Parts: sequence; structure tokens; C-alpha cells
Amino acid sequence: GSRSLAARESYVFVQADGERSIIMARGATSLMDAEAVEARFGEPLAKYGHFVSTEISQVPHSGVLKLLKLANKNAVTILDLDVSPSVAVNEAGLGTMDDLIQCVKAAEILKPARHAAEELLLVLMPNLGGADAVASMPATDVVTHLRDVCGSSLVAMTSGSDGCALATNNEVLRVPVTPLEKVTDATGAGDAFLGGLIAHVYAHGMPRTKDDLVSLGSFANRVGAVCCQILGAVPNDEARRMLGEQIAAYNPSAATRNETEGRKK
Repeated sequence: GSRSLAARESYVFVQADGERSIIMARGATSLMDAEAVEARFGEPLAKYGHFVSTEISQVPHSGVLKLLKLANKNAVTILDLDVSPSVAVNEAGLGTMDDLIQCVKAAEILKPARHAAEELLLVLMPNLGGADAVASMPATDVVTHLRDVCGSSLVAMTSGSDGCALATNNEVLRVPVTPLEKVTDATGAGDAFLGGLIAHVYAHGMPRTKDDLVSLGSFANRVGAVCCQILGAVPNDEARRMLGEQIAAYNPSAATRNETEGRKK
């Protein structure tokens, strides 16, 4: 298609250890405000909406909020907080901080990265003691605070090699990851984790017990780990093979015994 109609343009710089930096310029995504979302997606959501996932870093927050509100009538709604709130508001210019907070509170499932979760907590709960206090906070405390202040049914926070922390209305726990021999490229790992989360919720429903939550976190971790072992964020045949092996070998009962550290809330 025409370069002028591109959704966005991105440049990814990958380090030797697999970490990366991304420079992104918005294109057509900058046009997806509330009016455009309702015009393009209002009717399909009403008829076919079951799972709706969006993120805070790509389109105007008025469009994100409209999508979540339209979808909440019929669908499970998921919001990916993959960049720090200040970046989405200031550098990306997608909306105000108040707009972003409305989006965060409108989603049923919130999936933040750890750095984004910390900054969001400082905005929502300024009396927690400052950036250093929040940075040293256990992951389970971070997701508990976010669950309570945002009213989320599920908070799933990714923390790279530290795994994920998850909170529902009655359970809070951390699910570590199995260390990888080599991280080739972490680009897209958070998106892959989110894909695993959505697939698990679609197949098994929202987690209701500790075992459900461990199963979800372990599965999503495995999908994210596969992404870290290939170059680039677009799946190739090797990634599909590796993912198939992970799915075939996945054992929720073993995950419950071996891969969790948690506590009842």
C-alpha cells in the first residue's frame, strides 16, 4: 500500500543480549479517535465482539476508551500498558493523563509491563512513598494495588526474566519463567505473552482459582519465551515449531507444583 497510508513506521535496534530499543512514528493509527472507532467498529463489536484487545501506545486515547466502552457490553476487554504513561501522553501525544486513567479503569484485564505499572501507581497513588519505594515493591504488591485502584478483574504484569505477577479478586501470585540459554531478541515478547494470556482465557475462561491463575501465567510465560528466541517479532516456521512443542509439553498440574510462588489475598 501507499507509504502515506501506513499504520506506522518503526525501527528496532537489537542489542547483543537481546534487549532492544524501538523508534516509532505514527501513521494512520493517529486517525483512530473516538468518532472513527465508533464508525468502523461499533456495529461489528455489537454483533461479533467476544475478546477485544487494545493498547495505550498506538492510537489516540479517545479511540481506545471508545473501543473499550463499546466492547464492554459484550466482550472481554484487555488493555496492554506497554509504555510508561508519561511517554504515551507527552512524547506520543495520544491524550491527557486523565484520558489514560479512564482507559486503564475501563478494561476488564490490564496487562502492564513492570516499568509502566510503577509509573501508573505513582500517578494513581501518590502517597506510596515515591519512585524508589515503588521500584523496590514486590511484584505481587504492585499488581494488588493496581487491581484495587483500577477495579480490574485481572492484572497480569510482565517483568522480563523475572516472570509475571497476576492478581484477581481473590488471588495474587507470581509465576517465574524458566531461564533461557540465550535471548536472541525480546521484541514482541510482551505481545506474545498477551497472546498466550488471551488464548488461555478463551480456552479456559477467566481464572477463578489459584491453579487457574498459575496455569494462565505459566502458559503466557512460555509463549513470551518462544518469541525471545527468534529474531524479529513476526512468527516464522521455527517459532511455530517451538511454540507447538511448548503447547504439546505444557502441563498445568506440573506448573502448579513447580513454577509458582503465591499468596491468598
